[in-house]
Amino acid sequence: MDSFMSAYNSKAIPVTPTLALNIVRRYAELRGDIDPNIKGRVEHGETLCQEFKISPKTLTLLGITLHKSTPPTSSLRATATHLITLADELGDPSATIALYHRAKSSPLLPDSQAAARGAMIRGYLNKIERAAKVEGDPACAFIWGEYLSHQGGLDGGRREEARGWLRTAGEKGIAEAWLRLGRMYIDDASVAEMK
Repeated sequence: MDSFMSAYNSKAIPVTPTLALNIVRRYAELRGDIDPNIKGRVEHGETLCQEFKISPKTLTLLGITLHKSTPPTSSLRATATHLITLADELGDPSATIALYHRAKSSPLLPDSQAAARGAMIRGYLNKIERAAKVEGDPACAFIWGEYLSHQGGLDGGRREEARGWLRTAGEKGIAEAWLRLGRMYIDDASVAEMK
């Protein structure tokens, strides 16, 4: 598949295109046997990672590559989502972030589905917060800081806490965190001038 070749050549995925295809094929085989409960899926995911000597993050990267390179109606698009969801269940913070962004940017849903989507987003945010606080994941620190920066408006809420998380993410190499932090200071100065 050309998308795996491009991703491999640009170092977006850490496995060769042939190995990537083999992983996706093996996942499809295992998926047919997957127990619908999370424990069964996680066991199959762990088997897949051990069999190919890969990390859950590799599953995330393969899923993202597949998702970006296949049309929405393709069955591979569903496989891509399943790979990312599996990586999330295996504890990969980058998978959680990908799923969070996807859920957040989904088109508006009917009221009957909006509550479920809101619960899903809150679940991802809980995982992101935990990964930032407990594991020190810099990408999660950035997402958590960005989320907090929007809580309570420009003149209150959790902006000071948000600044701390953005600073932490920036210090750990997330350049975008410095940009967001600077934007917050500019916004705060504008609010102070208006008072």
